[in-house]
Amino acid sequence: MARYRKIDVRIWGDYKFRQLSQEGKLLWFFLLTSPQTTNIPGLYGATDQGIAASLGWSVKAFREAFQEVFSRGLVKADFVVGLVWIPKATKYNKPESPNVVRSWSKFWDELPECNLKNEAYRHLKAFTEGLGEGFSKAFREAFAEGCTGSGWVGMVDPSLNQEQEQEQEQEQEQVNTTVRLKPDFELSPNKIKTAPSNGTEILTVLEHYRGYHPRALKNPNSSSKEWKLIKARLGEGYNVEELCLAIDGNHKSPFHNGENDRNQKYNGLDLILRDGTHVSKFIEICQDPEQQKSGQKEQTTEPKMHYEHYFED
Repeated sequence: MARYRKIDVRIWGDYKFRQLSQEGKLLWFFLLTSPQTTNIPGLYGATDQGIAASLGWSVKAFREAFQEVFSRGLVKADFVVGLVWIPKATKYNKPESPNVVRSWSKFWDELPECNLKNEAYRHLKAFTEGLGEGFSKAFREAFAEGCTGSGWVGMVDPSLNQEQEQEQEQEQEQVNTTVRLKPDFELSPNKIKTAPSNGTEILTVLEHYRGYHPRALKNPNSSSKEWKLIKARLGEGYNVEELCLAIDGNHKSPFHNGENDRNQKYNGLDLILRDGTHVSKFIEICQDPEQQKSGQKEQTTEPKMHYEHYFED
């Protein structure tokens, strides 16, 4: 019996998607539609070697392409145990009935236990609760076997169910940059295939920032935190114009300019350029006037993108 996965056609107009290389785009589509996928949206077992073999790539080529997708916060993976998690998949592959939710349990038990599986469980539980009592009840029934009083289902640590998501920027946003690989290869947002950058580019970005804060960063040097942040983002493929747009977007955001419950501004470069996810978010705010008008509630999570699909922050 044929299986299908839904992908929004508006993905082709998305800023982040267009920044991916051809290999990155192909890998992203593979991750969304892989034969390993199950009817649990976005969660399935897979290894880096296995995906590379399916695409006919070397493991090195796969890891370079995966870094592109990973660094933009689109996918999480634990390749030590062999698990891939795409959180946004639930938005576009909603279960058609409570019976579909009940069927998740037969695939769930086959997935390796790890912290990433814990996180997926919490997400799926909240997701089905949002669909209504029928779906929520089906989820509770499907995962009832083996549960403890806290709702734990074969997870590493039952207490993880009690964790609360932090919604405010000042409480250190949780970004989808989780990945765990085998010891011979470590992947992190700081280990990215870099493009050359020079001091002139970095100084241009710093000067643009000083346009808002004339007293800041008067004596920048290559050992400063701000210098390293700019260099890292340039190395990820962002250009000077995009980093300046991100700075503009942050300063156009009401929330980040004091319209929040603490009446505090959040305009530091360590926030604006923290990672690719933040840079892209602030660029979107800069380019979308409607986002600039957004109130505190919308800004304390992740601002809505013009295109509502897997790349939505």
